[in-house]
Amino acid sequence: MGYIYLLGVGLLMLTCVIHAARNGLLMPWIYVIVFLPFIGSLAYLIVNVLPQVWASPDAQKIKDAALDLRDPERNLRKFRHEAELSNSVDARQRLADEYLRIGRADEGLPIYRALAPTGFADDPRLQMGYAQALVETGNFAEAEEVLDRFQREHPNKTDAEGHLLYARALAGQDKRAAALDEYEAVIGYFPGPEALCRYAQYLQQIGRKDEAMGHYRKIVRTIDTSPPHVKRINRRWYQAAKSAIAAA
Repeated sequence: MGYIYLLGVGLLMLTCVIHAARNGLLMPWIYVIVFLPFIGSLAYLIVNVLPQVWASPDAQKIKDAALDLRDPERNLRKFRHEAELSNSVDARQRLADEYLRIGRADEGLPIYRALAPTGFADDPRLQMGYAQALVETGNFAEAEEVLDRFQREHPNKTDAEGHLLYARALAGQDKRAAALDEYEAVIGYFPGPEALCRYAQYLQQIGRKDEAMGHYRKIVRTIDTSPPHVKRINRRWYQAAKSAIAAA
């Protein structure tokens, strides 16, 4: 057991030294790590590594999800108050974005509609929020128009979320060939399983069940072999895929 402990401490020290060297932190941390083998390495991790991990996008999603379970409207109250006080475009947009984030697109859509004719209408973030609110509320033709305008105004901007919204807008209007083309393109580069799961759902909807099941099984297989934090972030799509397989 003593050898295992020493080996573990040695590997921990080596990892910390390599990380410190790569990030320009070797001095004075090398003295702390070497002369206080376990405590020094632990201190290095707490000060220099954990804050980076905790600030990563994946960690932020996990924190947000945990906080949402306890108080889903924690940010909504703040943004609503700010919008009431200032009535600025930024404040109203933050409020609309928060409605979207917590799944209340029907309440965010009127805010986006009110902002659309303003001088900020060409803001990419506003256009994407507006398009998402339209898709989530079933206004598919209008969403297609907003996304077409976005593409004309920002021809060099690649937005995976926007392309997935476009596929959903086309599918919602039963523009089958165009929707399939868009889905097949976006699943090649969309981060995470959402695009593939929505594609599978659409295939199932139009009667291509065998293909849909293949994609569902791929999602489950991939997430089953992923680290726990990946499973937590993608729980919605994992559960959707598993439920579809179970119901087949």
